[in-house]
Amino acid sequence: TKLNVISYSTDASYGFNYRASSSCATLSDDQVYDNLISIMDTYHPRLMIINFPDTDVKGHTGVWADYINALTNADNLVYQLWQKIQIDTYYQNTTTLFVTNDHGRHDDVHGGFKNHGDDCEGCEHIMLFAIGRNVTQGVVNTDLRYQTDIAPTIGDLLGFSTPQAVGISLYQGA
Repeated sequence: TKLNVISYSTDASYGFNYRASSSCATLSDDQVYDNLISIMDTYHPRLMIINFPDTDVKGHTGVWADYINALTNADNLVYQLWQKIQIDTYYQNTTTLFVTNDHGRHDDVHGGFKNHGDDCEGCEHIMLFAIGRNVTQGVVNTDLRYQTDIAPTIGDLLGFSTPQAVGISLYQGA
């Protein structure tokens, strides 16, 4: 439920009254996926943020096998989502999918994967996978970028400005 805060801005010009619809119940990744598909089929939203929580939850348990299983399942669900996008006439050839993490994790020297989410080097390192419309296939970019760059990038993709964003579009200068 902590992610409900990203459904609206604290800026007085936007704020709570202009918030996005959100569903922040405590669900498994599989339940999140089922809800996601139902929402896509029913409402055809143009912009969505989806959180598959099991990797984080299993990471905190400290059981490596459970953590790996959660990662594998999340990867599979992302694959299924991309396959769904490719066969849905509303989304195919018009959709860009970003997959990222909210934080990295500690290395074994600093407490291992169970302890994560602070400001250490490992926790600050995240990844971004992008696929779809306006993404050049096969490119691996190792430039230092930030989570704050995602909002202006989405603005570029959807054709709206993001004057409150502090990041820089990943397409700027490309």
